[in-house]
Amino acid sequence: MFLARLPIQEQLGKPAERNNMPSTANNDIGSAGLASRSFIFYIEVLGMGQCNLRCPSCPTGNFRDVNNPAGAMNPELLQQIMAKAVSECVVACVCLFNWAEPLLHPKIGELIRIVQQHGVPCHLSSNLNDIRNLEAALEANPTEFRVSLSGFTQETYGLTHRGGNVEIVKENMNELARLVKKTKATTRIQVLYHRYKNNLDDEVLMKAYATKLGFTFLPAWALFMPIEKLLAYVENDASLATITAEDYATLDKLALPVREALAAVEPYRNSPCTLQQHQITLDFRGNTMLCCGIYDADKYAVGMFLETHLSDIQVRKESHSMCARCTRNGIHVYLTYSAAELQAVALRTVFRRYSPFFVAIQSIWRKRPQWALGKTSQCLTRISVRFSGPSTPEMERLMLANTQTHVPSRLITQSSTVCGGGLEDDTKDRQWGKVKSLQVC
Repeated sequence: MFLARLPIQEQLGKPAERNNMPSTANNDIGSAGLASRSFIFYIEVLGMGQCNLRCPSCPTGNFRDVNNPAGAMNPELLQQIMAKAVSECVVACVCLFNWAEPLLHPKIGELIRIVQQHGVPCHLSSNLNDIRNLEAALEANPTEFRVSLSGFTQETYGLTHRGGNVEIVKENMNELARLVKKTKATTRIQVLYHRYKNNLDDEVLMKAYATKLGFTFLPAWALFMPIEKLLAYVENDASLATITAEDYATLDKLALPVREALAAVEPYRNSPCTLQQHQITLDFRGNTMLCCGIYDADKYAVGMFLETHLSDIQVRKESHSMCARCTRNGIHVYLTYSAAELQAVALRTVFRRYSPFFVAIQSIWRKRPQWALGKTSQCLTRISVRFSGPSTPEMERLMLANTQTHVPSRLITQSSTVCGGGLEDDTKDRQWGKVKSLQVC
């Protein structure tokens, strides 16, 4: 569920602005200083790990040797938490999720109302495989509801949202649209698409599906979590967690490779951590967690929220050795996408995957260089649209640098889809028809 929370950080400013923010660590820890500081609260309404899926990039699927307590948050406890929170700081919003599926809570509607009674925006994120309490949630009219997914076909989706069924999700997306109208909710509905190397073809199809339903669509590069496993991987520390063969397979699927990403953000390792300075994470018992990226609820708790002043909580977070290890490796920048260099890392990975298409154009039709250049340009434009940015010289440089490879036979299919489809004006061109047999975009 971690990706589902990241775009919410935008309420604290754009990534570049966050990197340039002066650190608030230790300079306004007192009650008066914190009263004007903005915090996003992530409140787990179920036990950490109480999810109906077992996604391999999430601790619910890759860290099962940690047995977090199970249970459900009592509405009265949330009422007390909210009263204390708004008295101690500026609560930017409350997200009723972390490592669990919030729609499984039988009183989710009541919990949403409690948050909003305090004048605070309330956000939910769901994998939308089980919608037993969806109508109750929408009747409470949360500020935002996100659908977290990673494919349009079951063959793709099932690899990274393990245990889920995308056909059920698509049916439930239709039901979600219907219930929004029925309940007259003003809730913003957003589909958050987790990008891996293997699911980029499905992105175009899911975006069209979501847009047709009236939902906004936001793609984001998938991450490997939790922080315990990230540190175990980058520091080769088996005492934190065991990196399994399945973990390595998941790491290989990432379009944003962990080691390359951390190398790219090295210049920003000393930048402030927004997760530490502007976020509070609670489990269903009201226990304050070190960070939303941490999974072990008992090992990394820093105090019961109702019994500990926010200033003391912040002191404990900022002095914790786990925070020092995380920031030393730049993981805090990686988790919040707080460096523009990460986009370049992902694009390099994508171009390496898509390079066979460019090779096919450049090698098969050497006698028609202008024609081939035109087709390459069209494909670049379509890829740049997919990745939410204009075609740039940097993209073209990346393409040229990564086309020195062969065309794998597995990419030859009977599909007529190239670069998200289209190019109907070329359907009469027999040579172009050969290229359109490459399922590359």
